Amino acid sequence: MSDSGQNVEYLVTRVTRLVCERMARELAPLHLGPRQASAILLVAAAARDHAVVTPAAVADHLGMDRPTTSAMITRFVRGRWLTSERNPADGRSRMLALARRATENLQAIRGAADRVTAVAVEGFSGGETATLKELLARVAANLDEDLPATRCGRD
Repeated sequence: MSDSGQNVEYLVTRVTRLVCERMARELAPLHLGPRQASAILLVAAAARDHAVVTPAAVADHLGMDRPTTSAMITRFVRGRWLTSERNPADGRSRMLALARRATENLQAIRGAADRVTAVAVEGFSGGETATLKELLARVAANLDEDLPATRCGRD
């Protein structure tokens, strides 16, 4: 039996769970979950870059199935976090944009992510943080395939 504390899969899973739990705690006053905040940050980044974000792109980004993502976006539109309009480039899809509620809370969402990151890399040098990001990006690239959305990490 191997020491689960030294197993890469265990450590990655544990870090993912801890980051998710800390983000959930940070986001609780906004009544958002970590994946919901991630969706808002994705739409905000697209707006900054003058890019279009569709519900399918949100689903892919979050690793969620399309029906679950659609339900989340519907709640966001009803709650005035996002707007959804027909995509002029592809009439079959919708374009998402930040609504007033998301714009008003964007700094709080970014602040929550920044606080969690600061705790996660506390005591790391700038070089260590850069190396960690590089290594995690490589791990993600190694694992990134067209995998079906699963129930991992649902909020």
